[in-house]
Amino acid sequence: MMTNRNWIILAWIGPLICLFLILGWALMETKAAPGGLTINKVMGEIETNLTQVPPFSAQKLDGEFLNLSDIEGSIIMIDFWSSWCGPCKVESPILSSTYKRYKTKGVEFIGIAVWDEISAIQAFIEEYDLAYTNVVDHNGIIAIDYGVKGIPEKFFVNRDGLLLKRLAGPTTRSELETTLDHLLLSLPGNSNSPH
Repeated sequence: MMTNRNWIILAWIGPLICLFLILGWALMETKAAPGGLTINKVMGEIETNLTQVPPFSAQKLDGEFLNLSDIEGSIIMIDFWSSWCGPCKVESPILSSTYKRYKTKGVEFIGIAVWDEISAIQAFIEEYDLAYTNVVDHNGIIAIDYGVKGIPEKFFVNRDGLLLKRLAGPTTRSELETTLDHLLLSLPGNSNSPH
């Protein structure tokens, strides 16, 4: 015979078991990615409007802060990534080598590591020789402000801070160079290819 105490315990344990089952299911659905952020299933260009990109301030690995306004006047490629993201690993050598060729042409790359551990971020940056600035978005606030639904995802911003192009999924060298060349050629006074 069940006592009142047993009924109370059962009343608490039942909902707790349900809660843990729901949490387990959610982790399996998101492949354990924090905050529900997943690897992009959609690839290619995402439609954009000529709108100002949201400003942000984020901490670099050296402890200093980067404000997006610090690099106004440059063409900027913002890449949202995480060290646990397979496609991010595949495209990192492309981003690294392209940045090295374009950095003297008024182009800046910013990597934003989303929901990741500092040690994993540092190891990733070293392994893939990412010479451009990387910041940490511990809580995913910047990713949310930008509407990022999956990683990797890249945003191309002109010198006036307007979003001109948005790419979901990993990019190819050709697609990245074509986009940067187009942005550079659209600058006043440029009539030659940047190569």
